[in-house]
Amino acid sequence: MRNFAQSTLLAAGVLALLVTSVTTSSGITNTVGVNTSWSFETYTNGEQIVDTEIDSWYGSEADSLLAKTNSYTPPSGGNPISGNHNVVMELVSDASNLVESVDLGNIWIEHIVKPTRWDQEGHPSNNLPADAQMAYYVSTNNHIVIYHTAYDNGVGGVLSEVWTEISEPEIASNEWIRVSINMDYDYFSAEYPNGGWDSCYFRMMVNGQTLTNSAAKGGDYFAMATGLSVTKMRSIQLQGTGLFDDFVVTTTEPTNFTFVTNYTIVASVAEGAEGGMITPFGITSVNEGSNQTFTTSTSNYWILAKLIYEENGTVHTNTSSSSNTFSSVTTNGYIMAYFEKPMTNGVPTEWLEAFGIGSDSPTNDWDNDGISNADEYIGSTHPTNAMSYLRVLRSWRDGGTNYIEWESQGIDPQLPPFTVESSTNLTDGFVTNGSSVTRSATNTWSQSVSGTNIFYRVKASDVAP
Repeated sequence: MRNFAQSTLLAAGVLALLVTSVTTSSGITNTVGVNTSWSFETYTNGEQIVDTEIDSWYGSEADSLLAKTNSYTPPSGGNPISGNHNVVMELVSDASNLVESVDLGNIWIEHIVKPTRWDQEGHPSNNLPADAQMAYYVSTNNHIVIYHTAYDNGVGGVLSEVWTEISEPEIASNEWIRVSINMDYDYFSAEYPNGGWDSCYFRMMVNGQTLTNSAAKGGDYFAMATGLSVTKMRSIQLQGTGLFDDFVVTTTEPTNFTFVTNYTIVASVAEGAEGGMITPFGITSVNEGSNQTFTTSTSNYWILAKLIYEENGTVHTNTSSSSNTFSSVTTNGYIMAYFEKPMTNGVPTEWLEAFGIGSDSPTNDWDNDGISNADEYIGSTHPTNAMSYLRVLRSWRDGGTNYIEWESQGIDPQLPPFTVESSTNLTDGFVTNGSSVTRSATNTWSQSVSGTNIFYRVKASDVAP
């Protein structure tokens, strides 16, 4: 049983890195700079990394941490540890590592991470120990959110712990990022030369870019949540789920950022959203010079009509393939999929096949009732039943209201509604009368009228009125 007294929480998943000052009666304590670098390359896929004296990770569950071979895309800031990256660590449930710094030290915590989004209401405050020095997670709108103490600009008074959302950079859903956190326990302020709550801060970088916000001193120094009581760290906790690698705790400021440029490609479905999907969907981060393939899948009776995409600044249309590869990416871009139902001479193939006449031309008259298959489709009648055709079944008058009723046996919900036309003088022809009628098996239309004689007819069309 470990009693956490000061900690830093980092978000490797839903939540993940928490830095704390820990009093412990069990476990291996590492001194910063001595065996405080973990790359996990010696492990095999699925191997559990918990409660081992080799790497000193501890988990709340037997399988809290699992080695995982992974399709890995280097973060734009590069890797904290050089060499291969064939094996990463999967955080399945909460885990920790006992890493102790010296009093009033200045340390850096680095890792690369592919985080899971926190998708619950509010912030994950209930998951934090009372002594958490800092924490972060990635929100569903792809922003880093940091836990710290609000900076009061030297005014003094009661300070509270807050969560602050950082709008830049935006983290793509499939993106690996390099996170660098400077836990500065010996920060010296000219405003407070004797220390005080103002003397303990941390900075945070993503892919070498310093995170800034007006809630931080000078825009980039966030006050630690534990304030005056903090002098060191003794533990790092990971909470939630996600993938991480290259975990390093050191007193040396990192300088080996490679600054590989990342670009974003936005994939969407422009038309016929119910007809298929494009994968990956949404925002995808791609390293400069890399390739990214998008593939589509279709629902039953739908086809991919086209892909319109902007690759490296040029817009293209692809009508011959269900997948598309962006090659040697050098700019942001997009790709939109358009799905449609296949047609045979203006009649959906799905409708013909539903009645067992998929190979029969719409211009044919399958049931020999004098109405072509295409007209049966437009009229929502049954193409294999000669007794089914667009006709008024009955009409009547009740209390100053005229009623007419007709049936439909072959409805395609894609067709526009029926319309009713009327005439008081057949010589002058018919005009559209009143609102349209949504197609259903039995259709009823009514009109309040005076005693004038009126003629009605029902009209079906494949064009909206």
